[in-house]
Amino acid sequence: MSPSKPDEARLNELLMESDVYIEDNGFTDRVMGQLPPPRVSSRWRRPILMLSAVLACLVGLVLVPGGAYLTEVLYQVASYRPAQSPLPIVPVAVLLLLVGGGVAAAVHE
Repeated sequence: MSPSKPDEARLNELLMESDVYIEDNGFTDRVMGQLPPPRVSSRWRRPILMLSAVLACLVGLVLVPGGAYLTEVLYQVASYRPAQSPLPIVPVAVLLLLVGGGVAAAVHE
């Protein structure tokens, strides 16, 4: 049986309010001292991951049997033109949403 949300909130409140340190004979200090230093993230990590994802998608479009269908659908979306508007607003908006969502998901930490 899992605790309800009010119970969790109350428990978190009690734990955060507590200023009492539970003596552990230096165990916490020893454990923290043995932890490795945090790794420094490379500035190339995100671009490499994004490029790898794009390449994987392109390879998937070529090799997967449904890839031809997806390519055709993407072409139809990109070439769609409403009768009243010479600008491809709908496909541009859809593609921007897809790309923007992918980029946002990739850079979200």
